[in-house]
Amino acid sequence: PVFHQLIQRITTTAGIPNQHSFLQIVDMNSGGTIHRHYDAAYDGHINYKCNISILADPYDFVIDGQAVHIEQSDMYCFEASLYKHWTPQPFQSRRILLSFGFMLPYEVLGRTAEDPRVRMSNRIQKKFQKMENPQR
Repeated sequence: PVFHQLIQRITTTAGIPNQHSFLQIVDMNSGGTIHRHYDAAYDGHINYKCNISILADPYDFVIDGQAVHIEQSDMYCFEASLYKHWTPQPFQSRRILLSFGFMLPYEVLGRTAEDPRVRMSNRIQKKFQKMENPQR
């Protein structure tokens, strides 16, 4: 029930529907980093992430080249399959976050299949699918 309540609060706060949600619990030791990457998404959908910092010293998280300063208990949401994201510096302490993901149809976030970021995301997905399954 507690995770369902959290998801309900997140979707209400972010103004998104509770569709195709999932949860990752990330626990990283001091010195860990998040390398530059895009998250995966299903065709016709955007992987929308809302991360809650549970345990961490303050750190910067970069989304599409823009640093966002994160403090313990902060929540930050973004279109993880459309924007490259990473941490520019290794963590100075242990870091735990709850990463709530939502696979949302393009239209829910005001996007279309012709949106340049959506088209780029689709090309990235196809490239990785070919790398994982070369017979395609």
